[in-house]
Amino acid sequence: LSRSHHAATIIPVELPAERQALGDSGYEYDLVRSIAFVSDGGESGSVILLNRDLEQERTVEIILRDGDMVATARGVAPQDIWVDTLEVAGEVKSLSFEQVGTRVRLTLPSHSLTAVAVER
Repeated sequence: LSRSHHAATIIPVELPAERQALGDSGYEYDLVRSIAFVSDGGESGSVILLNRDLEQERTVEIILRDGDMVATARGVAPQDIWVDTLEVAGEVKSLSFEQVGTRVRLTLPSHSLTAVAVER
């Protein structure tokens, strides 16, 4: 299911459905969150992934459209769990990935924000 949203189209991304409970509060949250965008012309896009697991890396698989190729995968993973991932942009590192056809597999560092650039 895709939805148009201003200058981009949000496309589905398949991710693990694992959830984490927060202490005794009963509050649960998804360990990995994502959103994907495609430009109006469809020539480029991006997938943004957030790994909320503070202790473990998470390997995910992204399903792209036919003809899409990953150009880069870059992420930031602060060592201090109390640091907001948006505040450490200077520590961005390239991440390795494997693409076979429309399927892309990559490992997200713990407590990380990752951007995957996609080109057609």
